[in-house]
Amino acid sequence: MVESTSKKKNADAHALLEAARKRVSKNTKEDWEWLIESLADKKKKYFVAQVFKYQPIPRKLFAPMIRAAIIDSDASRNRVFIEPCMETFGQNKVLAALNGYISNGSEIERKGAKMALYWANMKAENRRCYPISEPDRENYAGLRKVQCWREG
Repeated sequence: MVESTSKKKNADAHALLEAARKRVSKNTKEDWEWLIESLADKKKKYFVAQVFKYQPIPRKLFAPMIRAAIIDSDASRNRVFIEPCMETFGQNKVLAALNGYISNGSEIERKGAKMALYWANMKAENRRCYPISEPDRENYAGLRKVQCWREG
C-alpha cells in the first residue's frame, strides 16, 4: 500500500514537472514573477530547478538561480542551481556572479558563494558534460554546443 502511494506521488510529480516544462514558452508576466519568487522559497526553489534541469535558463532567472544556490546551506544541493546556469551561460558568467557575492555580499552570501564555487570550478567532464563529436561539430557550424547526460 505504501509503495503504491509512493509510486502515485512520483507519477503525479513527474506529470506536474512535464507540464511546467512545456508551459515555459507561454509564461505570462505573473508566471515569471512566481518562478522568481519561488527561487527564494526553501521548498519551491527545487521545483523550479527541476523545471529547468533539461532546458536553458532564461536570462531573467540567472540572478535568482545563483541567489538560490548561495542561500542554500547544503553544499551538495546547491548543485541543482549552479550546473544549469553553467550549461546555459558558461563558467565565466557564473564565476563572476559568485565572486560578486564573495566581494560584496553579506556573511551568509559570502559563505554560500564559496560553497557554490565547488560546482562552478568543476571541469565539464566531471559534470557529465562532453563536447559533441567532431562530425556533429560541423553540423552546428561552429556553435559551441555541449551534450550533457544527467542523472534522471
